[in-house]
Amino acid sequence: MTMNSLAGFGDILQIAYVPQDFDAALDYWIKLGAGPFYTRRAYTLKECFFMGEPVTVTMDLALGYWGHIQLELIHQLSSDPSAYRAWQDEGRTGVHHIGFMTDDIAGAKAKTRSLGLDIVQETRGKGQETFYAWRPDKRETTLEYIELSDRRRDMCAMQLEAHRTWDGSDPIREG
Repeated sequence: MTMNSLAGFGDILQIAYVPQDFDAALDYWIKLGAGPFYTRRAYTLKECFFMGEPVTVTMDLALGYWGHIQLELIHQLSSDPSAYRAWQDEGRTGVHHIGFMTDDIAGAKAKTRSLGLDIVQETRGKGQETFYAWRPDKRETTLEYIELSDRRRDMCAMQLEAHRTWDGSDPIREG
């Protein structure tokens, strides 16, 4: 696939969940062969905006691979509004968002707006930007666009290689 695949969205990088029980979800995916997972506990997003307003979002986060797809688990700890908090507060389960890779975050925003989706959350930091979008009339699976900085590409490559060579030991790793 090319970066212009999937009707202009880009290539899918990840499938993300915002489970009610973070540790149980992590155990579930490990039992299914996903991993190893790289976790950050009480991680605070830099420069985060929800519905245009600055927010402080602190979360437990885990990233790991299941085949060639990156799985992300998020459990928001802070009470500020966010795309994650809205999901949790509505009691939703299942896939929270599909993450697309992009080298053109401005173009992705323009494409998203042209399709009538609302950009609801934006995060900037460490040389990259991400944003989330959903339909204004009802919340279905959210779309995330992830700007692929060299740092992010290197991290994804390292985690994918760790999955390919993983023997099942040390399934949860710090970092």
